[in-house]
Amino acid sequence: MKSKRSLSAERVYWSSMIGNLALALLKGIVGYFSNSKALLGDALYAASDAASALSQRFSFREKQGMGVRSQSQEARGPAVSVIFAILLIMSALQLAVSSVMSMVGSEPTAPRLYVLVVAFAALMLKESLFQYEYRHIKKIDKQQAQKNVGEHRFSLYCSLTALLGMIGAMAGNALNFGWLLYMDAAAGLLISCFVLRKGYGLIVQSVYGPRVRELGAHELQQYMETIQRVHGIVTVESLKATVQAKTVSIHIVISVGPRITVQDAQEIADRAKLLLLSRFTQVTAVTIHFTPYHSSYPYKSNYELPESHTPSIIQ
Repeated sequence: MKSKRSLSAERVYWSSMIGNLALALLKGIVGYFSNSKALLGDALYAASDAASALSQRFSFREKQGMGVRSQSQEARGPAVSVIFAILLIMSALQLAVSSVMSMVGSEPTAPRLYVLVVAFAALMLKESLFQYEYRHIKKIDKQQAQKNVGEHRFSLYCSLTALLGMIGAMAGNALNFGWLLYMDAAAGLLISCFVLRKGYGLIVQSVYGPRVRELGAHELQQYMETIQRVHGIVTVESLKATVQAKTVSIHIVISVGPRITVQDAQEIADRAKLLLLSRFTQVTAVTIHFTPYHSSYPYKSNYELPESHTPSIIQ
């Protein structure tokens, strides 16, 4: 099972890298020969998506213990990601300078219709690639899939910004509105800022790893109130939760009646887990351990103990 899961993840990450690199190459070539700053910026962001997929691949291999054999191999993944991120930042800075020069120089020319067609087709291909990636990653790592949704949103913003910039410049050329011709360069400048943000995030993630924060008592209150409503739970011994990339992972230890079976206790834990996952969309992982309640009987409980002598959880 683990081998199949690893192979599936490898295929998805490689597909994402190759697909985004191909889209970046297509957009870059067309943008360079058409002198469209917006499409060049969109190409850079597609390249940053490929670098992000590479970083996720190394991170997944480390989690599964697949590729870390020595210190040099352990540092290879983050080093490659940092190099890609630095190249992206340098390219974004160059694009920003070029866009500003186009805006302050002579009146720019509008891109042709085929450039808009290529940009729109690339957007459709990018969306199809993301849907394929999301469906498969969700089966492997739900938390990573939710994180990818947020990253894809910025990628979509970049592509739409490029399209609006090119459409505005083409409209300005058709209607003889000179100021609209600068929209393509303005879109390229805006997208370069998105690429700078993405490159900085890749460096931080590669060097420091994803940020993990443990929730405080006040933030845990809503989860505590929900778990205490589950029929069969006597007390909640401990509840800890961590947030990473806007997703929450919860670890809970509950106590159940000492005279119930292990199967019944597991069913109680499964109900509690399902309730948390369905009620809170930000919760992506729940781990529940159960122990028998040892205080002297009788005690207050939301679970009625059976009268018959059945195999108990402590046997």
